[in-house]
Amino acid sequence: MSSKSCAGLVALVTGASKGGCGTAIAQRLAAEGARVAITARSANGLERTRKAIAAQGGEVLCLVCDLADPLQREALVPRVEAQFGGIDILVNNAAAGGYKPFTEWTLAELEAMQQVNVWAPWRLAQQVLPGMRARGCGWILNLTSSVAELPAGPPF
Repeated sequence: MSSKSCAGLVALVTGASKGGCGTAIAQRLAAEGARVAITARSANGLERTRKAIAAQGGEVLCLVCDLADPLQREALVPRVEAQFGGIDILVNNAAAGGYKPFTEWTLAELEAMQQVNVWAPWRLAQQVLPGMRARGCGWILNLTSSVAELPAGPPF
């Protein structure tokens, strides 16, 4: 029996391309034996994360996906399950946002943030929960972080 705490498990980590929390979590899950599917909008960033996981002997699946696009998002869990099987660990780490004066936000930008920050974690959880319930076990972690700089001047 493996001493790795995630041996035999499948994880999906969103927002795993920028070298922050998502990347670190994906690498740790892989180090603990999980097969890890990583997703983000950036193929280049995902490739860096894939290389880091592969270098430690982990099994990784890279899936470029814009979580603001409901069609791409809805296909994500089935793609992971087709390749790796049922998802045991879901890490909703992707986030959209930024800082600029209130009056400069467009409806399209607000809609994209709502899709990524609210509907993506909600729908991904809805998709993985039936399998987790059937297996009698599973974990969902929802987190966000931001490295955006605050602009100079008043917020309006």
